Amino acid sequence: MNDPVVEVFRSEIIPKLIEYFIPEEIILFGSRVAGNAHEESDLDVIIVSEIFKDIPLHERFPMVRKRVRTPYSIDYLCYTPDEFERMKTRSSVLESALSGPHQMVLGSA
Repeated sequence: MNDPVVEVFRSEIIPKLIEYFIPEEIILFGSRVAGNAHEESDLDVIIVSEIFKDIPLHERFPMVRKRVRTPYSIDYLCYTPDEFERMKTRSSVLESALSGPHQMVLGSA
């Protein structure tokens, strides 16, 4: 059975992310995707969009949370395409996310 938070994210939140942030890629990872989430688990999401280019890294997560409200706990990692390519090999979080269970819901790996 698919995780209910992932299903709501796919049906309700992805269209809003596409409308507001025009992402090139959206990738889900973490315990909800791996199938070992508990009730308090968040959903981990990578958003890759050129929209983030002139926005400081620390302002991106709050901006997405404010724009796309949800009753679920969602942790957004927001990168420009250049940052994402660079960070794939430099960030242990991204390396782990992309080497472990993940779902590419927009874009191509």
